[in-house]
Amino acid sequence: MHAGTDVTRLAAHERVRRGIGVVLEGRHLFGTMTVRQHLTLGSLGARTPQEGEKRFGVDDVLMLFPFLRERLDDPVELMSGGEQQMVALGRALLLQPQLLILDEPSTGLSPLVVKQIMGTIGALRARGMGILLVEQNVALAAEVADRAYVLSVGRVAHEVHKGEWASFLADDSLVNTYLGG
Repeated sequence: MHAGTDVTRLAAHERVRRGIGVVLEGRHLFGTMTVRQHLTLGSLGARTPQEGEKRFGVDDVLMLFPFLRERLDDPVELMSGGEQQMVALGRALLLQPQLLILDEPSTGLSPLVVKQIMGTIGALRARGMGILLVEQNVALAAEVADRAYVLSVGRVAHEVHKGEWASFLADDSLVNTYLGG
């Protein structure tokens, strides 16, 4: 993927080919398909990693989310929201992305599952994967982000770098303006 390339209008398979994996807020899973089938689907659509990139395999996904090992043959429609989020994230990782876009990964999940998902995001970052996290939970985003952009009416209203969150959140006018006080 080249810096400055507009990817907003690319078809899903073209995004994957360019190294972009996406997990949308609604997860977009197929209810009657099993965990194994979803992971296989991710593997089938995978791009070929570049030399030096670590490849994700099903075993890597199951190490990140050990609970899924016991549920491989279960249809995802019988799983909790957190378990489904793990499946969606695992499927996206098997596409071999360089950049992983996560849209509201904490929505509707228990605090314990959110902690696990955020831990996984941290592990992926440590592994060198680029993460674009869209998250309304500012405190949660601050824990894992190197930098953040506060949007207002679809435009960047403020940029916050790692270590600046405390001063940003202490400024009542910014919090009221951008985060609804």
